[in-house]
Amino acid sequence: MKIIDHRKFQHKAKAPRPWVRYSLIGLAAVVGLFLLSNGVMWAMYRGKVLPNYRLGTADVGGTSFTELHTRLSNDALLPQQVTLTAGAATIKLAPADIGMHADAIASTAALKKSRPLLPLLSLFTHHTVALTMRVDAAQYAAGAAKTAAAFNKPPTPNRILFNGQAFAIAAPSDGLQINTALLQGLLKAKLQQGVSIVAVPTAAAKAPAPTDLNGELQKLQKQLELKVSFAYGGKTITPAANDIGKWYAADGQTMVLSDNLMGAYLDNITAAPANRSDLLLAVRYALSKNQTLNFAVVPKGSVTHTYCTATRGASEAALDEMIGKLAATYADTRGWNAGGKMAFAHVAAGCEYTVWLSAAGQMTSFGTICDDYYNCQVGGSVVVNDDRWTQATPPWNATGGSIEEYRTLIIDHETGHRLGFYDNPACPAAGGPAPVMMQQSIDLHGCVFNRWPTPVELSAVLAKNGL
Repeated sequence: MKIIDHRKFQHKAKAPRPWVRYSLIGLAAVVGLFLLSNGVMWAMYRGKVLPNYRLGTADVGGTSFTELHTRLSNDALLPQQVTLTAGAATIKLAPADIGMHADAIASTAALKKSRPLLPLLSLFTHHTVALTMRVDAAQYAAGAAKTAAAFNKPPTPNRILFNGQAFAIAAPSDGLQINTALLQGLLKAKLQQGVSIVAVPTAAAKAPAPTDLNGELQKLQKQLELKVSFAYGGKTITPAANDIGKWYAADGQTMVLSDNLMGAYLDNITAAPANRSDLLLAVRYALSKNQTLNFAVVPKGSVTHTYCTATRGASEAALDEMIGKLAATYADTRGWNAGGKMAFAHVAAGCEYTVWLSAAGQMTSFGTICDDYYNCQVGGSVVVNDDRWTQATPPWNATGGSIEEYRTLIIDHETGHRLGFYDNPACPAAGGPAPVMMQQSIDLHGCVFNRWPTPVELSAVLAKNGL
């Protein structure tokens, strides 16, 4: 049997080639160096943010976490101001003014959590971590209220305006309402992105349906046609329609006379006239009654008689009307002011005399000289009988005179008593005007009714006041 030598079939192991051995050694060296470098990076940036890191829009690479926490706590990474816009309106606020703050704890934690296992990689790539925001509810509420005040625009109903020449009806217009709930989320998102200009979310506030203002418009327009005028320094100043229109201020859907605006006009005639308060009342009264009147503007420092008003048994509403009538009568150039040489001023207290509007049944409570039919004057009280104020007297009514004119006669006659005049029964000339101090409803003595002081009476009142 032939013996087979198996040794000739065995392969001899080949020795490794040199380049393989060197490659493995090189790879091991690179891995070792890489791991060593990462270790060095871990050591170097143990308390710092890795390179090429951004928090929001801020480059924070290499910043210590302690410093970063301080900067975040002071909102140093947020824009100094936020500009809020809505249409053409803008408002600028610091982020803190509207409750927006960087969350230092959460933002720092997010940076730490984002660190890779191999920090060396941060040298070759850029990393952005979102800035975490927190909202202070109380600060946000205050800031949102300020923002709403700047941008909210209530809807406007149709209304009457003065266009410089005439009153006109303006169409209703929608308003604007900001959405504070959406604004909070929008602000957070924009600030996280480093955006400092934010368009405020708004919604339209619908205007109410128009109402009929034609009647009110016609009333106001008629007042522009009146010829209220002022006498001062020997001249008559007659405001034009566009001047009168500027005395009105908006009040809801209409316009009303403004004491400030009227007063500014009067002060242009002369600074702070002595009868300024009565002129304002007189103009209101004349315009409300559609009367064309000429009022004396009395210079500051002139002799001034002050009066109060009150009621006894009569309505307050009636007193309000009497106050206007008193002022219009006292300021009229035909009245006791003697062409602007003497002033009358309605005051709340500390007056020389009080003009009372009294119920007929209360008249005798002022003194025995008063009865329940006529008007009277007792000491510091000028007392107007409410029956005479509303009904006049049969002799007056028989002439066809108006209640408005009779009220002027009441005021001038009873005020004349307070100024030092007695009843005057003498008629200067038959058929001529009676002295205002004559008891005209009792007996005219041949004269005719007259509601204004005569030249003789005006000369006498000036003498009594040393003028």
